[in-house]
Amino acid sequence: MDRFEVTNREYQKFVNEDGYQKREYWKEEFVKDGKEFTWEQAMELFRDQTGRQGPSTWEAGHFPPGQDDYPVSGVSWYEASAYAVYAGKSLPALGEWFKAAPAENRKVHTNQSNFGGRGAVAVGASRAVGPSGPMT
Repeated sequence: MDRFEVTNREYQKFVNEDGYQKREYWKEEFVKDGKEFTWEQAMELFRDQTGRQGPSTWEAGHFPPGQDDYPVSGVSWYEASAYAVYAGKSLPALGEWFKAAPAENRKVHTNQSNFGGRGAVAVGASRAVGPSGPMT
């Protein structure tokens, strides 16, 4: 678990470096509604609004203009997992999530998060506070 979210700029590198064509990044079995998919079938599902591979909220293989430093959105858990492998990281396990956001702190996290009711802001711009102190 990183200190900050993955930015559009960072995820764009994964897309530009053919992350959707490199099977070695995609380690998880693809299952939807109890049905298993092949890698090829799954890749057909990970499309942007114009049909190119990438986050579902992007267009023509690119994030919205002026949002380089905003958190990437429109990625599935599978895409996040593949990006993590590409970046030499891993997604947090359930216990790690609970440690990062214990129940008594969730209200504070939500109110001061990157989605504090107004939509996303640039990564690192919020004054979020975690259980270990300020996150900026």
